[in-house]
Amino acid sequence: MSISDRLPNVHAAAQLAHVVKRDSRGRARRVTVPGHDAYRTILISRVRGHPYPHLAAECLLNTPVGLVPCAGNGPHRYGSTTCYHAMAGLECGIEGKGRIVGWFKSEGAAVRCHNLKQFQGCELAHLYAKKNGQLYQGLWFLWRKGE
Repeated sequence: MSISDRLPNVHAAAQLAHVVKRDSRGRARRVTVPGHDAYRTILISRVRGHPYPHLAAECLLNTPVGLVPCAGNGPHRYGSTTCYHAMAGLECGIEGKGRIVGWFKSEGAAVRCHNLKQFQGCELAHLYAKKNGQLYQGLWFLWRKGE
């Protein structure tokens, strides 16, 4: 499923999501997002050692037996994907500090858009998909502070 196919679900879920826990600097660390079968808990963490922000989003399905990793987040036959729940959790978590203005599949596409005049003032960041403690190639996004 392409990014543009997921965006309506991302925006709808982000409106119903809420931040459960923030760190001392006000950044979202745990977000609850509705899914089609149950609520999901999104754990957002920073990945250090990069020139621009790299975040990891782990999507966990809330079941009667505990938290189970989301099947849509992580490795797949044709590479790796980031589920729409994780994307919605990040959009909800950034709210109040700014807003996401674009999602991209590759770093090259994100950098090209970042250099366009209409995206001046935006910051480039990377979202990894995290599953069972392992990081997988995720999506790139541009976000604008203070909106």
